[in-house]
Amino acid sequence: GGFVNGGPAQLERPNCFIAPQGRCCESLLFQTMQEVMTARYGGEDGGKGIEFVIPSNGFFDTTHANASAHGFHALNLFTDHLLQEFSVDELGMSNPFKGVMDTKRLREVLESQSATRVVPMVLLTVTNNTAAGQPVSMANIREVAAIAAEFDVPFFLDACRFAENALFVQQYEAGFRGWSIPRIVTEMARYIDGFWISLKKDGLANIGGIMCFRDKGVFWRKFSDIDTGRDVGCVIKEKQILNYGNDSYGGLSGRDILAAAVGLQEVVKQPYLDHRLQQTNEFAGALVRAGVPVVMPPGAHAVYLDMSRFFADRESCFDDFLGVGFTLELLRIYGVRACELGPFAFEWDQKSEEDRKGVLNLVRFAIPRNAYSSEHLSYAAAAVIELFKHRQCIPSVKIVRGANLHLRHFQSGLRPVPVEAPMPYICDSGDGSAVASASWARSLHREHSQHVLDLLQNAAPNVGTERRLGGADL
Repeated sequence: GGFVNGGPAQLERPNCFIAPQGRCCESLLFQTMQEVMTARYGGEDGGKGIEFVIPSNGFFDTTHANASAHGFHALNLFTDHLLQEFSVDELGMSNPFKGVMDTKRLREVLESQSATRVVPMVLLTVTNNTAAGQPVSMANIREVAAIAAEFDVPFFLDACRFAENALFVQQYEAGFRGWSIPRIVTEMARYIDGFWISLKKDGLANIGGIMCFRDKGVFWRKFSDIDTGRDVGCVIKEKQILNYGNDSYGGLSGRDILAAAVGLQEVVKQPYLDHRLQQTNEFAGALVRAGVPVVMPPGAHAVYLDMSRFFADRESCFDDFLGVGFTLELLRIYGVRACELGPFAFEWDQKSEEDRKGVLNLVRFAIPRNAYSSEHLSYAAAAVIELFKHRQCIPSVKIVRGANLHLRHFQSGLRPVPVEAPMPYICDSGDGSAVASASWARSLHREHSQHVLDLLQNAAPNVGTERRLGGADL
């Protein structure tokens, strides 16, 4: 069957759902799965003695939180070559597809199923946002699909950046060079049982999410009760209406549905995708040539710093959260915002020793679509390079509120722990402290903006000084 039932079938067997965001789709899906699994395996203890494991090439933060909140064990199966070196000279010439799932470990997880360990779904994220935005090859999609089918387990995509992933397949995977992006996307969809997407990503929309599953496919068969006529799509539709409203009057407004409809057509156009990859290659190349450790090659939506290598010459541990300290200093001094996607965001300190293996130590620089010029990227690169030179003075961070919260990087309280000596690349605050007051920070920013501009003028001489000093448009 297809992914969108039409006419009366969308009422009898709904399989396409529009929601306000991708994470709403995740919540609807995992909540429904939890209810079915608990009823099926619950017994007298409500299923508390059973581990429900969902293996993935990399759970994104909201996906991980939604899965965990509904009782699922989110298991990351990164490939062994994810953090291997890649020469900057090879940019644009090859790609090792570091976002793939380790299929040997996937098979081991599926073979380990028992009365107390069940795998209800296999998930691939394309591109693999948690694993530095790395792409997934068509060969890996096909192999994961074959293994999932062998064990009769539904296979879903978190397809938030499906078009960008298709670009990598087109450009770097043997046999696809002459294929159009829409054709590659169609080929990817052949092997899956369902998907969801945040339309804010490769939907090019301001808001929205879609989840679909194949009509009468593996997921429908596994999670519907055919004997009683309880259709899993009807269960999800009921929850959608209760929580968000139906597709067109609360799930998403008509205006935003139309915007997404246009965006889904625009995102597969070659010039748009080529420009996305060009920008990440430009930004990553500038950093790497200055010695900043970047996960290479970059994906198409972001550049990721490897913070373990960034602070390799500094004595520290994961729960010092130095990646967060770096992002705080970058914003405070240079007005550039980045996002830690490492031990703080993925709750390293709350995990078991085994699950800690699935936590990387990264900081992400996401590049908004159709927004930044080369001058913006040069400014940001110069700021990062300057902080890298003085990395010994970047503060660690302590969590002072909300350490146990899901998605704590959205709402917890943090306190920087100043280094013992003042930062050598900034003026003295007067009391020997590296923690600045607001007025001192503004003074500091003015002084060091000029230093960054001096660096920037060499790479982008057309930048206007007045426009750059504030850093607000970064």
